[in-house]
Amino acid sequence: MPKVSVIMPCFNTEKYVGEALNSILAQTFKDFEFIIIDDGSTDNSAKIIESFHDEKIKFIKNTENLGIVAARNTGLDLAQGKYIAVMDADDVSHPDRLEKQVKYMDENPDCVICGSWIHFFPDAERKGKGRHKSEISFLDLIHGWCLNHPTIMFRNSDIRYDPSFPVSEDFDLYSRMIHFGKIHNIQEELLDYRWHGDNISTVKSKLMAEKTKIVQQRMLGFITDDEQIQSLLLYAEQNPIRIRKLSLFGIPLLKIERK
Repeated sequence: MPKVSVIMPCFNTEKYVGEALNSILAQTFKDFEFIIIDDGSTDNSAKIIESFHDEKIKFIKNTENLGIVAARNTGLDLAQGKYIAVMDADDVSHPDRLEKQVKYMDENPDCVICGSWIHFFPDAERKGKGRHKSEISFLDLIHGWCLNHPTIMFRNSDIRYDPSFPVSEDFDLYSRMIHFGKIHNIQEELLDYRWHGDNISTVKSKLMAEKTKIVQQRMLGFITDDEQIQSLLLYAEQNPIRIRKLSLFGIPLLKIERK
């Protein structure tokens, strides 16, 4: 059995899929299987994938487009590895990505998801925007996006992406997995994330906002059923405050400011 199952859905990414595929096959960590699902591409994506001959590759070709969630779940159903590594067909993993993530997961059995920072390209103006804090708490997650989904590695289990979330499926997944352990970000850029006009976060931003709100409300339900308190908690997370210690004539005072 391989230690890691890398799962990469693909749909009409003939411009980039070869580079993405090469970046996984060039990993310094070698104990993995590479499950690629072509989700009904109408361009040359499938031909490019089939031109690679490597025993690690398991290629599944859908006759029609079933959507990203169905494609990811197909990969999960086939995965035999202890760990699952997410990969997108238009990104580039750094050579030591799997090695560093496996090492962390092995050394931290209480960690259920391990992500990393990303490097945006070719848009240099987004430099540093993919850098999230190391340890992600329940409240961090309620606040919103604190993981870069194309970088994550998680433990293989019976968990699947929810088909009712055609977008924000990653956020929904995190909200369920955080109940089973810790979420960690390696404080290094381990993936080059291709930023272009076709990114789902760009073209389906309104639907993403709606689905994100559903997940946030569900998570708040674990804390309290009171809708007013839920609203206050969500507001507090989105509008952090800073408490400063002051004094007047030797009398200690507190000043609360918005960050």
